[in-house]
Amino acid sequence: MNVLKENNKIIHFCSYFFTTQVYTELFKHLSSNSDISQTVYVPCKVFNENVFNKEGIDFKVVKCLSLLTRFFYFLKIILILFFAIRNIGNQKCLIHAHTLYSDGIPGYLYSLVRGGELVISIRGTDVSLGFRFYRHYKWLARLALKRASKVIFISPCHKKQFNLYFGDKYDSKLEVIPNGVNDFFIKNSKVKKTVTDKGLSALYIGSASRNKNIYSAIHAFFTDCSPKEKFYIVGCDYQSFISSYGELDNRYKSSVCFLGKKNMSEIIDIMEKSSLFIMPSLSETFGLVYIESISQCLPIIYSEGQGVDGYFTNGQFGFKCNPKDINSIKNAVYNTLSKFPCGLGPFEHNPALDFCWHHISKKYLQEIYQ
Repeated sequence: MNVLKENNKIIHFCSYFFTTQVYTELFKHLSSNSDISQTVYVPCKVFNENVFNKEGIDFKVVKCLSLLTRFFYFLKIILILFFAIRNIGNQKCLIHAHTLYSDGIPGYLYSLVRGGELVISIRGTDVSLGFRFYRHYKWLARLALKRASKVIFISPCHKKQFNLYFGDKYDSKLEVIPNGVNDFFIKNSKVKKTVTDKGLSALYIGSASRNKNIYSAIHAFFTDCSPKEKFYIVGCDYQSFISSYGELDNRYKSSVCFLGKKNMSEIIDIMEKSSLFIMPSLSETFGLVYIESISQCLPIIYSEGQGVDGYFTNGQFGFKCNPKDINSIKNAVYNTLSKFPCGLGPFEHNPALDFCWHHISKKYLQEIYQ
């Protein structure tokens, strides 16, 4: 029996809701493209009152996580399950758990209590952390995966890592669906880049997290580029960078520009004057900013085995690298600047249009939830 057709309701278990705008975009477009009702259950450590509000979406935000639940996984699962049963109605619904270990296992237990089909998404935290540190809970993950009707991957590379870890017994359930790009970048996508004679410049957009590997990106770029060239950093300031990486080498201080947080229109302007986008993350679920860069015909340097790797071939829109090998990052910089001196394109249709939330949400509705 198809539970969604029966009562037209989805319950999302979404413990990472406040860490990214991806979930807001997905839930918003699901509501826009259908008449389903959605309940978003968000177990969290810190309550955030700035919850997305839209007709047809009911948010249940519960402060039930703490430092204690971080170290005692079973306590975390019990608390998430308890508050889910307490705060969500007892109607049989389709349950979408947006990670395996934080959401999928409590979502599985909830489905046993309340009934309903289960869909599980596998994200970067599951692959990079869950597969390594929760090996003793593999048996419990298998039970959740066995009950799930579909298992979704954001990255093709994570699907491969999943198969290596769990085998091929779940292959008939596995689907790869990307995250979508904000409509602003879709509407303002280009078919070719405007070439300027202002010299070379690299661009990074994001937080100062060590996972983003910014220092290696800076060092790799300036190996073959003059100190007169520029490396733009958007999304964080120098103090945040120092907290993660320490002081910049004196060789780079005059060449690296920390621009802080920018709105989407300002980011497009910065992309226009940049030669390449570089983010050699150690771990990446998807990396929307890669696709945003492609939407502006800006070639990209991305990590092998992570995020967008697998959605296109190496050298198609930029080059991949081993983020732990500085020489690999250097080669990716050299190859990208050599192959795309005038940026990406010209295109008949920008490839980023394939990552439109409107189409992705329809895929969920028509192929995953039905």
